[in-house]
Amino acid sequence: MLQQAIASQPDTFKVTWSFAGSKHFISQHETLAPYRAWLLQFFSALEGENREAILQALQSVGANYQAVAGKKE
Repeated sequence: MLQQAIASQPDTFKVTWSFAGSKHFISQHETLAPYRAWLLQFFSALEGENREAILQALQSVGANYQAVAGKKE
């Protein structure tokens, strides 16, 4: 799991990859519209300042995913 992998990183862990291109793509394509808010939140969570910030944001993202997934099923 992603959260387990991040939790095993040092306290100062930070994702150094930029997700600007991914977020732009998500914002522009209508096929992603039902998931847009969640996807943007997910990629923003990965841009947290450190391991704990990322994990807290991912926890919130996970809760929101259940709501989004429930609407589509």
